[in-house]
Amino acid sequence: MNERFLPIGIQDFKKLRTFNNIYVDKTSYIYELARTSTPYFLSRPRRFGKSLLLSTMEYYFRGKKDLFKGLAIEKLEKDWVQYPVIKISFGRSSYESHDSLIAVIDNILSEHEQFFEIEKKSDNPSVRLDNLIHFAYEKTGKQVVILIDEYDKPILDALYTEYEEQNRQEMSLEETKSKLDQINGLVPKILISKDFSFFILKLVLSFTNATSYQEED
Repeated sequence: MNERFLPIGIQDFKKLRTFNNIYVDKTSYIYELARTSTPYFLSRPRRFGKSLLLSTMEYYFRGKKDLFKGLAIEKLEKDWVQYPVIKISFGRSSYESHDSLIAVIDNILSEHEQFFEIEKKSDNPSVRLDNLIHFAYEKTGKQVVILIDEYDKPILDALYTEYEEQNRQEMSLEETKSKLDQINGLVPKILISKDFSFFILKLVLSFTNATSYQEED
């Protein structure tokens, strides 16, 4: 009998599957999410597996069929199309200052620009993201998947500091909604994870056309 391990602290789906960790199969829900084109907010408390879920969806949208062997989605999915994926994670750093947030955003965008082999033509993060999406779409001929993890961390880290308002403006939900509306035809799936907090009310009010999705326990 093969020894299996609890995936304590593991947030990468490939690592979890490669090292024979225990995994509760909820890939049928992922297949369900992938069938729609509505932006989703995944709002649950900390340590509820949001980052692992987004990692799982990243590998699914990249068409990594071998990682899903024996899981429900292996039989549900027939095509295993490889989509270009832009994954943005704010869990990689702390954001007690506005400069730290700007530096992380620049680093994330630079990584994707290098991956897609696109030249940086602006210092404006919004313009750079827009260029990334359009270039990835034109290069592959497929719609772009955007996964954003720990969207609210830059705000939470700066709470009650002089940088709180600056970080709020940088992570503006209204601007994000406007950007999503503009690129809707190029993006088949947008998933944003965040911790369950008082920001949820603003999320609901700002994204009136977004869907809140919670897994069954």
